[in-house]
Amino acid sequence: MAASADSIRGGGLCVLTRFPILYREEYALPHDGKGAGALCAVLDLDGRPLRACSIHLDANWSELRAADGQFHLTSMELAQLAWAEFFGQTSRRLAVKALIWQLRGERQMPTLLGGDFNTLPWSSTIRTISRSLRDTAWLTKTYLRGTYHDLSESFQPRIDYLFVSRNVQAWQTQVVSCRTGDHYPVRTELRL
Repeated sequence: MAASADSIRGGGLCVLTRFPILYREEYALPHDGKGAGALCAVLDLDGRPLRACSIHLDANWSELRAADGQFHLTSMELAQLAWAEFFGQTSRRLAVKALIWQLRGERQMPTLLGGDFNTLPWSSTIRTISRSLRDTAWLTKTYLRGTYHDLSESFQPRIDYLFVSRNVQAWQTQVVSCRTGDHYPVRTELRL
């Protein structure tokens, strides 16, 4: 079964599952004009609910993309972007705060949240969401493994994440080296 959201960012958010979908919710999130949203589907895992959410946060730095589709950033431009991500009030941080607020009503439901956060580890966005959900790659060799590979330099930042609620166990998180797009998929095994 699949749940998809066409009203957010013109599509692109999807939850694919072999479990029945009980219901789904779409959330438009704060953004800087590029659009951001989340799609959450509540799945029936043999009588136990699991909320699986797909998210895409805007990248206000996407205008730096060159005609060849890659980013050609100077060291100064990269430093300015990193400074804003770590210490600024970005639309991505506001978006995850808004999503956490939306999901507050069912805090006890096991939750999986994954997707393109368009930000770096330890950024204000990731620190904000980590107060409510756990990064499945935390304290693993995968933690700093790059997921976005469409840069001209050898720098491949990690901008795709999987987070779980405290009542979900995660192990064997890995970045899958499969060049089907400009992002590598992130995979983890879960236990409720």
